[in-house]
Amino acid sequence: MHVRKIGTAILLMLLGLGAFAQVAAPAEEQKTRSDRAWSNINGNVFLPRDINQLLQYGDKAALVKRLKEAFDDKSLDEDAKGRVAAALVKAGEEDGYWDYLTKPIDEALQNGMPYPFDLVSTKNAGQVTSSFKDWASAHNLTVDDAVFQASTEIPRRILFAGLSGDKRAIPLLHRALQSDSYGMQTSAAMAVANLHDESAIPLIIRAASQTSGADSVIFAVALLTFPDSRLADAAAERLAPAEVIKEMKGKIASGYKPFSGDYPN
Repeated sequence: MHVRKIGTAILLMLLGLGAFAQVAAPAEEQKTRSDRAWSNINGNVFLPRDINQLLQYGDKAALVKRLKEAFDDKSLDEDAKGRVAAALVKAGEEDGYWDYLTKPIDEALQNGMPYPFDLVSTKNAGQVTSSFKDWASAHNLTVDDAVFQASTEIPRRILFAGLSGDKRAIPLLHRALQSDSYGMQTSAAMAVANLHDESAIPLIIRAASQTSGADSVIFAVALLTFPDSRLADAAAERLAPAEVIKEMKGKIASGYKPFSGDYPN
């Protein structure tokens, strides 16, 4: 989805793929949460809050077995498969799951994959640029396939690398922030925020400086996840409307995690 086509309110709803941090609960409540987690996972719904619940309070071996079965399921869609790979990495499993998440990102960065759409001209908003079409042709891709990879598949892999909680992702995410692709930059901003990587703050600010209006809001929210950084706070306030900043600061102070990968309760 091209951000320029949606308003700030809808954008914030999309950013709502987050949740408030879970707090310690009595054993009975933990059992209820674990039962709910298993129900979701057995229905091929893989939310990080459920993964975290079972890693901390459930049967880790049974969880890993179920996740490996899901990863090998040919009918599983790519979004769910990415979540599963991230969960397996978080559980300490290797067996190619890390490479599944990160190799396509590395290849896209090496190939200089650009963003498909024009973020400057309102006249051409939402249209695939001629330079992107040339890039697709040079890499033997159809325009449709290249647009999908650049606007959906690679940004999604970047997000999942962040959801894995694995600090090995940080150098790759820094490269994505320094790329020329808005899709990779925004996803990397969310991912480094999820990893609490303060060293990425200047890179987020630099990437945000290339955008304006609604296109900047994701960067602002990413910066707000570093509440102890005056640099991040000042930059965020320049990037988004005051009401958006106020609302998100309040949520984050209450334990809200904007990029946790969960759906709101």
